[in-house]
Order: sequence, then structure tokens, then C-alpha cells
Amino acid sequence: MKKTFFIPLLIISSSIFVVQLSGCSSGANAESRKKKQPPQHILVKKIQKTVFVPEFSTIGKTGPNMEVVLSMEMAGKLKNFDIEPGDFVKKNQVIARVRTLGLWSQRKQASSRVNEIKTSLEQVTRDYSKMKLLSKQGVITSREFELQELQLKTQKSQLDMAKANLGQIGENLSGTVLKAPFSGHVTAVAQSNGNFVGMGTPLGRLVDLSTIRIKVGVIESDLQAVSIGSKVKVTINATKRKKFIGVVKFISPSAEQLTGTFPVIIEVKNSGFEMNSKTSSNSGKWEIIEGMTASVTFSRNPLKGFFVPVDSVTRSGNKHFLRVLDNKKSVEKKEIRIILLHENNYLVEGSLEEGDIVLVTGYSRISEKTKIIPKFI
Repeated sequence: MKKTFFIPLLIISSSIFVVQLSGCSSGANAESRKKKQPPQHILVKKIQKTVFVPEFSTIGKTGPNMEVVLSMEMAGKLKNFDIEPGDFVKKNQVIARVRTLGLWSQRKQASSRVNEIKTSLEQVTRDYSKMKLLSKQGVITSREFELQELQLKTQKSQLDMAKANLGQIGENLSGTVLKAPFSGHVTAVAQSNGNFVGMGTPLGRLVDLSTIRIKVGVIESDLQAVSIGSKVKVTINATKRKKFIGVVKFISPSAEQLTGTFPVIIEVKNSGFEMNSKTSSNSGKWEIIEGMTASVTFSRNPLKGFFVPVDSVTRSGNKHFLRVLDNKKSVEKKEIRIILLHENNYLVEGSLEEGDIVLVTGYSRISEKTKIIPKFI
């Protein structure tokens, strides 16, 4: 009986001892893991105040600074009209003429009439001087002197009328010759020699591409950043996105009904085409031509502040925070206010100082006792 009673107690006691040893071993391992937590490599960034110029862009089409539809001031048969699309013409170069019957003979007659009246006026003027002297001496009556004076006035009036008639004929003759109002390129031709054209009939189109005009639409909220004379950046897709500097020349006082935007005109100096004034030859071609797509970038007022990576900002409710590493490598949580987003960075303000080290990523893995190894970006 004693043997059968003694053996179970021994087994129970041994089991309790094993459980206690197992429990102690588990607690010791947990404490060991807690003490041996490895240091964490955290991406950080040292912040400095930066000046930032916000920008906005809009799209427009290029056009000539000056353009004109070529036409005659007098009707007639077209001649000497030898230009072709793409030709370059200089200012005051004769482009075309029209043949108008009778004008040259009318001018000759009018010129002869002017000379005739001038000769007669000279004689009347001499007679008037003599009659004036005789009138003072009492040799002739006052009536005779008044008639001579009236004849002088009539001759002067007739000369004025003859000169006016000659001038009018001269203007009509000048209307038979078409001269280029400015230097530029011919973009279209609508008539040919031998055609009868009326006054104002379109003959072609002339444009000046030395300065390019770009018309863009600016929305109401951006209009305050645009001013006459301000410089803008212009990018032309067709010129391998080459950048040009433009100047704002016009801001419309009213918005377009269809788009709701305010038309703004920018001028850009063109390059690439050269005209030799001595030889009257030209070379090269304009970098910017009519109808190209242009991106115009306007600058707003500059901002100065701290830019931090988007990933460094955390949010709790309606508040935003940064985690800042001090000299003792402890982490401080600072509240900030986001001003704007630019290229994956926030412009922020708050209780920050230049040189602060901001945690960018990995802050979710750290605790108060975690050893931090900063890695600067």
C-alpha cells in the first residue's frame, strides 16, 4: 500500500517543478529581447528657410506682332504683282501697281493750270503794288484800287483751288501703287497680274514675325499675379521646349463670355532670321512662327519658409505634426500649419528653427527607448 501511495506524489511534484522552470525561462527570454532591441535607421532631413516663387501656367497660340491684308486704294488692272507666299519684303518696297486710264493726263493738265495761275498772280501782284502807290497819291479813285485788290484775292483763291486739285490727283496716283507698310513675310497671295481689282480687294497677307504675340486666358483668381510689363517664361513645344522670355503687354478689362478667362497678350522677341541691309539678302528662318502652341508661366509673389517632405508630416484630427530630433537624439513632436504643396514638399510654418532635424520615414518603428541612427537625405 505504501508503494502505491508514494509514487503519484513524486510524479505530481516533478510536474510542478518543470512548469515553474518553464515559466521562469519564458519571462527571462522576453526581458532579454526587450533589452536587446536593435537601433533603428531613420531617414531625416535638416531644414533651412528657402525662398520659393509660386508659379502657374496657361496655354496659348503664337501670332505675328503686326499683320495686314494687302489691297489697292484705286481700282484698275493689276500689274507688277510678282510676290509669292514665303517671300520677304522690306518696308516701302513696291509690291504691285494698277493701271488707271486718264490719271497721268489729268495730273499734267492740273500741273499746267497751277503754273498758269502762278504766272498770272505774279503780274496781278505787281499791278496791285503800283495801284496801291497811285491810290495814296490820289491819282486813282478808291473804287479802282478796290477792284485791283479783288482781282488779287481772286487769283490767290484760284491758285489754292488748282493746287488742291493737283494734290487730289497726286493722291489718286499714289493709290495705284502698293508699298509694303512694314518689313515682313508674305503668307498668302489671292490675285495675279492682269486681274481687274477694285478698291480694297484683298491681294495677299503680310506679317511681321520679328516679335511674336501670344494670347492666353487667365482665370480670375490668378489675375492679381499678372501686371503690365512683368516678365514671363514662354516654352514652345515645336522648338524642343526651348524657353523664351516674354513681357506682358496687355490685360483685358473684361472676361471672355465663352471661357470666363481674361485675355492677356505677351510679346516675345523672335530670332533665327537675318536680313542683310547691304545686299538685301536674307538667311535662316524664324524660330517661332505663327500658330505654334506656347506654354506661358507666370510668377506669383515669393514665399519664404521651411519646406519638408510630404512623408514627414503626420496628422491627428485637424492638426498636423512633425517629429524633430534634438541633440540628445530624442524625438519631439511639433505642431505645424501647411501653407502649400510643391513637388512632393510642404511649405509649413510653426515652432521650427533653422537646422532642425526632421524625421522623414520610419518614425512608426521607434519608441522612447529606441536608439536612432539618423540617415540624412
